Amino acid sequence: MRLWKEFTVQEQRAAEYSDFYKSVHGFRPRVDLSQLTVADLDARMAALAQTYRSQESYRLQQEAEAQAKIEADIAAMISAGADSRETALRWILQSLSVDQDADAGDLVSYQLGLPQGYFSSVVQ
Repeated sequence: MRLWKEFTVQEQRAAEYSDFYKSVHGFRPRVDLSQLTVADLDARMAALAQTYRSQESYRLQQEAEAQAKIEADIAAMISAGADSRETALRWILQSLSVDQDADAGDLVSYQLGLPQGYFSSVVQ
């Protein structure tokens, strides 16, 4: 096994691109990166960075919309008798038939498009 410093610049760029590609798309690129020049890899990296920014912008927009919806649901539950925000969140978890533990809270957060830990104030 070679050390990182023993790789050529092209090999380092190819490895970085492959890792970043996997981070963005969920799988490694299906192209022979060893045939690409450093300039080709840099150009692909720049295009991939733009894709990442677009995806991140969309994710944040969707997350904000999901938060606005659940906050409206929380306000409605408080109006209907929940004595606190935590009680309203607990009712939401109960309505989804979810155990109130940290993993379940994170799963529901993910399923509803909310940030991880959204239910942390009401789960063990």
